[in-house]
Amino acid sequence: MMSDKFIIWLWKNVKKITLYSLWLMLLIALAFFFYNKLLASDKTILIQGATSNGHYQIEEKCDSCHVINDKHELGEVKQGKCLGCHREKKRSDSKSNSHRAKLFEADDKIKQRNILRADQCVTCHEEHQLGNAGTTQPADFCILCHKDIADDRDSHKGLAFDECGDCHNYHDNSANYSENFINEHLDTEANTFEHSKIPELQYTARFNKKYISAPLTWEQKKISETVDANEAKDWDGSSHAQAGVNCRSCHDDKNERWLEKPDHQSCVSCHKTQQKGFLASKHGMRLKQNLSAMSTDNARLDMKGDDKELNCISCHKDHKFDAKEAAVEGCLNCHDDEHSLAYKETKHYQLWKDSSKLGVSCATCHLPKVVKGKKKIISVLTQHNQNDNLRPNQKMIKTVCINCHGLGFSIDALQNKQLINNNFATPAINHIPLVEMWNEYNDKK
Repeated sequence: MMSDKFIIWLWKNVKKITLYSLWLMLLIALAFFFYNKLLASDKTILIQGATSNGHYQIEEKCDSCHVINDKHELGEVKQGKCLGCHREKKRSDSKSNSHRAKLFEADDKIKQRNILRADQCVTCHEEHQLGNAGTTQPADFCILCHKDIADDRDSHKGLAFDECGDCHNYHDNSANYSENFINEHLDTEANTFEHSKIPELQYTARFNKKYISAPLTWEQKKISETVDANEAKDWDGSSHAQAGVNCRSCHDDKNERWLEKPDHQSCVSCHKTQQKGFLASKHGMRLKQNLSAMSTDNARLDMKGDDKELNCISCHKDHKFDAKEAAVEGCLNCHDDEHSLAYKETKHYQLWKDSSKLGVSCATCHLPKVVKGKKKIISVLTQHNQNDNLRPNQKMIKTVCINCHGLGFSIDALQNKQLINNNFATPAINHIPLVEMWNEYNDKK
């Protein structure tokens, strides 16, 4: 009797039971799915909002920024996690780096900390905010501490607080137009193309003695018997062959086994400084976090090609390693944005075609040469961390523009966003009266 009633009830509620069963199975499946995601290294599906342009490449590796406990739960972002990649410049001169977070930890900075927690990166850079992909402070946040700036400096009267970033870089005052820098370049000519001060690559005698030996000919190559030597013909006559760098110098692993495709680790034995810069850049930051290489498919800028990986030989073609080709074609083989496409229509490119010594390539501006060392051990190397120069109106004038252009001319160009987009193919329209303001300031001294 009881079994008959149960069967009748079951028949009448079969649809409802089936629906509830499906819902229960779905919930169990979703719980299992998200639990696995919590344990997996890639947790991007759990991100609630957009990751900034500076961090989206490594967003799948949460522990790069977050503290993760034994239960695989995400914790807060520790200041040390930020400084692990974004190390602050250690300078005794506070005027060069007056916003260094360490300075705001002092006991006499309580007043400033109450206004703005400038000792913590996450005060201004809180990630994963819905509808936000960058700085979380309003553009005019400088007014919180510098509201009386116009009283102290006549040159700042009438300037809006949301425009401070046009001239000032919060994190590196040395990149700004400092007093000494402006006075040094006040009288420079508008254009000095024929007297470029861009330094040429130079290695120290110590480097040459340690890494460079007699040039090698094609007959002196050392190559695995399983490899088609004709595929490496570009090596003959290359900078590596001229420096005595043989095939196995790059293709052998630590156990002297042949590597078919050497990665950036094979370059570090001779190019440690360049590799350090590369791994700190947007090109190599994924590799630094032990993730797969960045690819064109994952870039937020417009790119050419399908899923090209970014590594050393993406720009320095394997075996040939032509630095001049890498300085232009190495970039344009991938970049397809407005700024990059406009480059070949500029005077910079025309000069580059005529003379790479005077011309300006993509690398001249974005990977400028830097002087390392002192006295007899000076080297001039290419800085491979393009992040150091990505804000042209704040950073590029000192390392690049002033080598060929006058101060006033450079400032007018760099403050025009349209010129940045068209790669400075046209003259500046608006004039920024910084030089006149500074002359007036000097006269009042």
